[in-house]
Amino acid sequence: MRKELPKFFEQILNITEPWYIEEIEQQGNTINIYVDFKKGAKFEYNGKYYSAYDTVQRSWRHLNLFQYETYIHARVARIKTDDGTKTVEVPWARKNSGFTLLFEAFILELYNHMTVAEIAKKYNTTQNRLWRILDFYVSKELEKQDFSKEPIKTLSVDEIARKKHHVYLTNFLDVEREKVVHIADGKDAETFLSFKERYTEKNGDPTDIESICMDMSVPFKAGARKHFPKAKIVFDKFHVLNVLSVQLDK
Repeated sequence: MRKELPKFFEQILNITEPWYIEEIEQQGNTINIYVDFKKGAKFEYNGKYYSAYDTVQRSWRHLNLFQYETYIHARVARIKTDDGTKTVEVPWARKNSGFTLLFEAFILELYNHMTVAEIAKKYNTTQNRLWRILDFYVSKELEKQDFSKEPIKTLSVDEIARKKHHVYLTNFLDVEREKVVHIADGKDAETFLSFKERYTEKNGDPTDIESICMDMSVPFKAGARKHFPKAKIVFDKFHVLNVLSVQLDK
């Protein structure tokens, strides 16, 4: 069974030729998986194959194995190509990341339920490293943003306090698709200009937007009327009921 264990881990970690698991080691509360490549292996780059001329040592945090923190360590080949020296990419992690793809996918799911500080504490890592994961995948999605393919009909707008001393952000949400599509600094009328410029830049037509749901703040009303004059303004139920409750109390 011990001989079959590396093969089992190769399958579940998507470690394929020419990579293989050389050793699995437990040290205290940590499991280390050591990966190497076969002698004479060639690596593909732009349709050509190259032999390794030297290696660099790399490590990646992986999903916990039961109660143990798990890390993958590997000698990663460097190759001399027509474009210069390149470090080959490994199948279990993206370039320049200190985490495996499976660990990053797990963290992205946790973002929906926990704060970055809570995740960092639970998985014994730093908040900065976790924020870099989020920044990478958010930026990747923003690059693909195309409002000609996903035009917004109903827009929801709301501000949140980012820090103390009244530092605000304004969120713009596609109601039908239930996702944030833009975030602007502040909570004034110009946040609507910021969104309009982003929407137009990403192939959207401002006339797509038929209604805007928001609170009853004067700057929001001014921004909506100025930059989206054809859209209907809808005050959200929470703020309407809040005003009615205050009046009822009086």
